[in-house]
Amino acid sequence: MHVTGVGRAGGGEVSRTRAAADCAEPSATPIRIEALDGYPLGATHYVPEGTPRAVVVINAATAVKRRYYDRFARYLTDDGFAVVTYDYRGVGESRHAPLRKIEASMREWGELDQPAVLDYAHRSEPAAPLMVIGHSVGGQILGLLRDPPAIARVLMVAAQHNYYGLWRMQERVVLWALWTLVMPVASRALGYFPGSLLALGEDLPRGVALEWARWCRAPGALVEVVGEDARERFARYDGPILALSFDDDYQFAPPRAVDALLHLYANARSSHRHLAAASLGLSRVGHFGFFREPARERGWPIARDWLAGGTP
Repeated sequence: MHVTGVGRAGGGEVSRTRAAADCAEPSATPIRIEALDGYPLGATHYVPEGTPRAVVVINAATAVKRRYYDRFARYLTDDGFAVVTYDYRGVGESRHAPLRKIEASMREWGELDQPAVLDYAHRSEPAAPLMVIGHSVGGQILGLLRDPPAIARVLMVAAQHNYYGLWRMQERVVLWALWTLVMPVASRALGYFPGSLLALGEDLPRGVALEWARWCRAPGALVEVVGEDARERFARYDGPILALSFDDDYQFAPPRAVDALLHLYANARSSHRHLAAASLGLSRVGHFGFFREPARERGWPIARDWLAGGTP
């Protein structure tokens, strides 16, 4: 037996389909959300018992499927938050054709995918405060919203300014080669970027990879590459932001790059908390470890308490 329903969100249609026999945890429902241009996005809606204290949208890192955040989302749901996770176009269940045939860009992630998901989240829980967690690029594309909804607060996890010149010299050489040579050449030659072969997450559509490389080569990162009114769009958010960075994440999000991203959110009330892995009871956090199960005891409560209205 399948339970189906249809609603409207953002730029298009939302559908729910759930097999009752497979529904061990009914609080997590797979859905589809149409982006503003009609592109179908795979998503999951986590619903707590009772009235949600807030609804949280998780913007994933580049080349990371939404299922990576499943346990963390369930943790928040158990504490009374509704959560919506989703795959950007070309990733996970938002990949509907061979990568070589998918036309996608990171700018579309921010300008077409993200606003439709935020609209769905708000419409699903209109009485609950809307909040965003941005992991890595997920914290960057928040600034690309043209007409942002009322977002109560934002948590950024290892979200950074892209420009490779903000890194230490020992990483800078490798990153220059990646953004200038490896990624552009491989993407153009293959028609997609084989990120899985280089331990850089999922394989990516060509357009996404080429844009990622441009953002990382530009001193002004995505604001410089997007141009137009991009800087003004970043300045529109004036709510609170807590940014988390980690002492062993020097390859992807060093503190200098995290601070540079916060600087783009010129009117936000921003705080930056730089954490040692040992303070979370872990030997390593890196760029992805905050959302893994070992961080549940000491790391996840930081996110929960901030979203619940706490201070850094």
